[in-house]
Amino acid sequence: MNVLREVAGSLLKMFVGDAVLTVGILTVVSLAGSLTKSGAVPSLFGGAVLFLGSIVVLVASVVLSSRRLRGETAMVADAGRSSGARQHDPR
Repeated sequence: MNVLREVAGSLLKMFVGDAVLTVGILTVVSLAGSLTKSGAVPSLFGGAVLFLGSIVVLVASVVLSSRRLRGETAMVADAGRSSGARQHDPR
């Protein structure tokens, strides 16, 4: 029972960990499903929406994550430079 709890917790963390990706994929899937189910578009077009939408959401998620990571790295580097500037110059 404990193993099932750990697996469920890991799956929840995986889906909640990147909210942009989760919401984007859920949006694309629901859009493609509702378009196809209502008969507004043929199933081939719904599949194309699903495929291309998933690619767009994945690329957007990677770009946003890399910008966040790059921003955090820059803040750490700036903090290191500013702490070094406070040291006494022995000249």
